[in-house]
Amino acid sequence: MLATLLQGPLRTADVRVKAKAFTAEPPDATLLLQITNLLGTIGALVDLTTGWIQTLMPPTTTAVIKVQYHDLPVSLQASLALDMIFDNPRFRDTPAEERHTLTGQAQGVLRREDIRFSADDVAPHYGGTIDFTFGGLSTQWVGEDDGCTHVFSYQLRNGRFQMAVGPSYSLQNGQIVRNAGQPEQVGFTGADVPPEQWPTESKRHRIVCDGEVASDDTAPIMPVVFIAAANALSLYDTGLMSLGPQTAVVSGWDLGSSRLLSDGTLELRRITPKTVTVLAQGVGPLDTVIHRIDTVIRLTPTFAPPAD
Repeated sequence: MLATLLQGPLRTADVRVKAKAFTAEPPDATLLLQITNLLGTIGALVDLTTGWIQTLMPPTTTAVIKVQYHDLPVSLQASLALDMIFDNPRFRDTPAEERHTLTGQAQGVLRREDIRFSADDVAPHYGGTIDFTFGGLSTQWVGEDDGCTHVFSYQLRNGRFQMAVGPSYSLQNGQIVRNAGQPEQVGFTGADVPPEQWPTESKRHRIVCDGEVASDDTAPIMPVVFIAAANALSLYDTGLMSLGPQTAVVSGWDLGSSRLLSDGTLELRRITPKTVTVLAQGVGPLDTVIHRIDTVIRLTPTFAPPAD
């Protein structure tokens, strides 16, 4: 599907096709005519004593045909523009306390590395590291009115992440399994980038009541808000949607919802606020309310030059 979506350069190749005939019941006359037209000869027709007709053909009949197809890119220039307002993830029926406004940009090159599901099932797959730069991060207290002032500030550290484009798949009992009939997707993965290199933040939460500081806590630097945003966008799963250590759902955006821009770039955009629910093991559903979103992923292909 990716080659069709990107409308890459047309290539032509000679393909040898093979046909075999197996008949346990009388063939339709129209079918015989079609086979004759396609492959040139049917062989002998034998009238059996039972009245049935059986077609006799060479064991294999082949023909060479020319096929025209859209070429796949050798790489994709990927970019992410992140802009959203969302509540911190919370257990069902528990009010949110913090509302985050997060913006940022990321870009990188995804190179083709086909993924093998079995000996006969190999699919195009693109992966690579993207560099993320925070545009801004602020938090507003939306919890219970306790008469105090809640002030949030952040120390931000830009980082790296992985983006992947390819077939939809799951991890089942430690094995990668293609999700049959599902479209290709784009998503994040942190598998080959250590957590200390991810985009991270350290949150300071200062509470002032009646003019006095009641609390002033600074959390260790870690990817809390960024990962929550990626999870809410269905781009990355930190294990909340996993069924176990060897079984997991791989998150991503359906490439079928993309549009092709005039320069050949594939664009995917999310602008609809919604509530995202994931099932945490042993504790029940977690809800994240997205109040505003305008987040865009763009994939610009680079194609190999035509062969001489």
